[in-house]
Amino acid sequence: MKNLPLLFFTETTEEGFPGFLRNRKIEDLPIFGKYRIREVHESFTLKSNENVFVLTDSSDLSKLIGIFNSEDVIILARSSNILCLSSPFDLQQLHEDAEIIKYRVGMRPSDLYSMRGDTFNELLRDLTEGSDKSFSTFVMEVFDKILFYRFTKLVDINGWSLLIRNICEYHGANLYPLTDPDFSPFVDVIYRNIPTLNHDIKIGRNGFVKNSFLGPGSYIDGFILNSAISGSVKISKNARVMNSVILSGNEIEENVLVENTVILDGKGRKIGKNSTVGRKSSMKNADYPEVIKNGITVIGENTPVPPHSKIGSGCFVGGLNEPEGPIYLNDGESMF
Repeated sequence: MKNLPLLFFTETTEEGFPGFLRNRKIEDLPIFGKYRIREVHESFTLKSNENVFVLTDSSDLSKLIGIFNSEDVIILARSSNILCLSSPFDLQQLHEDAEIIKYRVGMRPSDLYSMRGDTFNELLRDLTEGSDKSFSTFVMEVFDKILFYRFTKLVDINGWSLLIRNICEYHGANLYPLTDPDFSPFVDVIYRNIPTLNHDIKIGRNGFVKNSFLGPGSYIDGFILNSAISGSVKISKNARVMNSVILSGNEIEENVLVENTVILDGKGRKIGKNSTVGRKSSMKNADYPEVIKNGITVIGENTPVPPHSKIGSGCFVGGLNEPEGPIYLNDGESMF
């Protein structure tokens, strides 16, 4: 696989990530508290291949038309899929009887595909003719619709795969390594291959952390369980955070319960004291049922959450205006 052409499709939060104030590259998002998704790609998917084409817009695709021939085998991967392959495999031999191959990594779904050069050229011409979609929408259609329905062979390979195509999968990707025993070796591989910044993590006298990721500059004086806490986050006394992902710049005030929730970047934003945010359920959000589901609640970037708020499961809270009083949302409801 090392010398075969790897087409790496970059994506943004434009599709499937409600709550961000601006469009961001998926590889710029934090993962496991202390890294960026880009660092994981650079240490594994991109590092393992010496012939990488990073595609960021449609013009990059147009440049590839006709440069591969029928003897070439092309690998396709996307930035919303973290991959760590634990053993090499012979793609040339696999393609003797298959046009498009989809790979299942460690018995988990992935968006890793391969195909012969002539098949790719034919597919590329069809895709680039008259397309006026944004590049992220285009990438989503290529992988989720075209390749998924056209692959002719499914191959199992060893390793680990985490999909991050929407906010719900982002929540799961951060927490699977904490809650799924099959991912324990993956965490060890991450720590061995990517430099870790653990400086300035402080645990207060009331702090308790179990089975969680903590980012540099975080201060914990509450209870943390099965969660990923990014840098510069403060968890106050008697606050409880469980099965949640909290990005940088947030302060969780005293006596707050956060469960099964993604809280996007805060820049000094406070989740007000005596509030309850999220709970475990299978609820879908009424406004974003395809991407806010499995009971996940999402608090948007810099959105204020006043004290004594009660926000249910499967909720979405967005907007920058300071509410006049506490936020009250039943399961599945939204506030914009």
